[in-house]
Amino acid sequence: MLFLQVVLNKKTDQTDYLYTYTCNENVSIGDRVLVPFGQGNKVTEGFVFDISDRTDISPSKLKSVLEVIRDGVSLNKETIELCCWMKEEYNCRYIDAISCFIPAGAAINNKKLVYLVKEDHTLEKDTLEYQIVQLLRQKKKMSLKQITKILGEKAESKVGALRNKGIVAIDEILESRVNSAYVSFVRLRDKDAAKKYIAEKKNALRQIQALDLLLEANEVSCAYLKNEYGIGRETLKALQNKGFVEIFNMGKSRIPYLNVDGEENDISEHTFEQQEVLKKIIPSIEKGIHRTFLLHGVTGSGKTEVYMQAIRKTLLMGRNAIVLVPEISLTLQMIERFKGRFGEDALAVLHSKLSLGERYDEWMRIKRGDVRIVIGARSSLFAPLKDLGIIIIDEEHESS
Repeated sequence: MLFLQVVLNKKTDQTDYLYTYTCNENVSIGDRVLVPFGQGNKVTEGFVFDISDRTDISPSKLKSVLEVIRDGVSLNKETIELCCWMKEEYNCRYIDAISCFIPAGAAINNKKLVYLVKEDHTLEKDTLEYQIVQLLRQKKKMSLKQITKILGEKAESKVGALRNKGIVAIDEILESRVNSAYVSFVRLRDKDAAKKYIAEKKNALRQIQALDLLLEANEVSCAYLKNEYGIGRETLKALQNKGFVEIFNMGKSRIPYLNVDGEENDISEHTFEQQEVLKKIIPSIEKGIHRTFLLHGVTGSGKTEVYMQAIRKTLLMGRNAIVLVPEISLTLQMIERFKGRFGEDALAVLHSKLSLGERYDEWMRIKRGDVRIVIGARSSLFAPLKDLGIIIIDEEHESS
């Protein structure tokens, strides 16, 4: 049995502590876990800050971890140590420090779904309880948040009163605001059976058409069949129920600027000033020495080309790069320049104008090691990029 020190994903000073839980699963420092918390044992997300095989607390008084979340969104020991330092240095909560290092929308929260279990015709029409019941008659199931948004904050206590009377029930589910995206595909399971079905069947023309297509391609996306041939999900499900095909999902990345063409901008000759600057920067990159350099130059003086040459040398040395840019300066032209020089696959972009899904997928690409350069707003400094060799802060004098 292991004893874990867990920080709860709760942004309150009253819960800004390390809580001890027991665990019988394989777990690492930085992992996300689900734990019971409080008198009602509410399922709560937490982060493992320490692991030990002994504790001064009696194990019988401790609660156990419910689940170790293994979706790729986790921290490492070095990041946990940095979170502890940030808490001491900036007097912030543990969870405020942690939030810098995880993708927006990935946190798991409780969602309460309210639904009717029995009718009660004794409720007076001008009461809040009656209005709640009327809503649930129309919507079947509603989140508690939706109900309070429509009827006001007082509705929450009335929902509790209705539950105590047995009129409504509440289900608690766990969800995050963003998850991995996927594409649905369909593949043929048995060619001989499909051929026999086509030969014998005289109706069900859509099903026959789908099987004919799959005999040629074996595996295609459901969207392709729908868009090109008008074959819908109902037809494919009918074939799946008969055992002819299998419908499955494959993950896809929501890559921002996917259709942006890179700007060809490789420069073989540099100005005298650029050459002099690079002569000072490149040796430190080659030797792996930590040094700070300040470049001063007006707009259009060639600073970005110096950045790119420094990054190129860093990549050749087997290390990676982060480029921090003020949000207002992170233009399409800049992204085109970096894509043109280093290629689309080498680059990840992070900024607030991306959707939650795009930011989540870019974060996961960085975490997996699929990219070598991160370009984004100041918060991109916390991106999970390994083997970091250079950090470039463009327009460092900007207040952002």
